[in-house]
Amino acid sequence: MTLWALGALLLAAAAVLAIVLGDDPTDTSPSARTASPGTTAAEDSADESDASSAPTLPTLDSSEGAAEELPPGPSPTDADTDPLGVGVPMTPPECDGSWIVILGSATDPATYEPDVSRWLEPDPEAQYVLTEGACTSLRQRSTDGNQIYAVYLGPYPDRESACEVSTEIGGGVYVKRMDDATPPDQTWTC
Repeated sequence: MTLWALGALLLAAAAVLAIVLGDDPTDTSPSARTASPGTTAAEDSADESDASSAPTLPTLDSSEGAAEELPPGPSPTDADTDPLGVGVPMTPPECDGSWIVILGSATDPATYEPDVSRWLEPDPEAQYVLTEGACTSLRQRSTDGNQIYAVYLGPYPDRESACEVSTEIGGGVYVKRMDDATPPDQTWTC
């Protein structure tokens, strides 16, 4: 019997706490779920002309003390911004007609991280992108069906600027236009 009484007491305390903090779990009105920025759901429902909505909850006046501050929401994890863990956030280029210089493309899942790291290392301006879901002018998958991580420099406003950088680097780098119209197998020689 005492366990039931203790459970009922805990539930009552939780309900009072929820009401005081402004979280009425029984209120399913749209205004309770979508409060305007800077207001509580109760304040929004008080502004509505429907008198049959849930009763408004008291708000704290600044003279009564500050409300308890909630912890910040979830933030992106390193895996979200740097899925390969190479120390550089993955950054997809805009599909706005600008140009980039591709330094290398990692296509083997077993060596994504070391390949991307090797191409990023020489230039602190280098970035990388998972091509799948990026501009369609980039190959979305390898011929083997693997994802592709491309390391690049840029963007540059025009082909000439990208070619100037490409020529300085030499080797197997190439220039690509970032848009959703250019075929993915199209490259430019400089």
